[in-house]
Amino acid sequence: MKRQFFVFVIIAAVLGATWLFAQEQSREDRMRQWRERQMNAISAIEAEVEKMKAGMQSMSELTGDWREMSEDERQEMREKYMALRQERDDSIQVIEEHLVMLKGWRQLREKHEKSLADLETLRSKARAEEAEGTVEAIDKMIEDKMQAYEALMKELGYDRMRRRGN
Repeated sequence: MKRQFFVFVIIAAVLGATWLFAQEQSREDRMRQWRERQMNAISAIEAEVEKMKAGMQSMSELTGDWREMSEDERQEMREKYMALRQERDDSIQVIEEHLVMLKGWRQLREKHEKSLADLETLRSKARAEEAEGTVEAIDKMIEDKMQAYEALMKELGYDRMRRRGN
């Protein structure tokens, strides 16, 4: 009987140690993946900044006196400026998307909760004034913000963390 108990304790200890080791490996893997994602985001931001610098440099090279240009030359210059401005705007959008990832899920959650708290305050005031149309509009805004936040968290891979209660 003692021997069976001793074997059971050893098996339980080995299984427990294996489980703890697996948990530690999983945590290390998540941290490595997080660092890789951060480094990729930083690299992408750097690439977009270089692209913007090149665009600004080429924009400064587009000089000339508008009064001395023909209408076709002016139109060509406008199109170049518009294309460069669109490239810059696209680069800024890409940079903003990568910055969202770098901020981390806690900062995103805090910002989201603050915006919801503001809307909930407005909703309670609208209910107090019995403005049902306003309450419905605010409810729709809250629902839209919740869906956008959930989609963003899922896209960034943070939905797993939220399920664990972090």
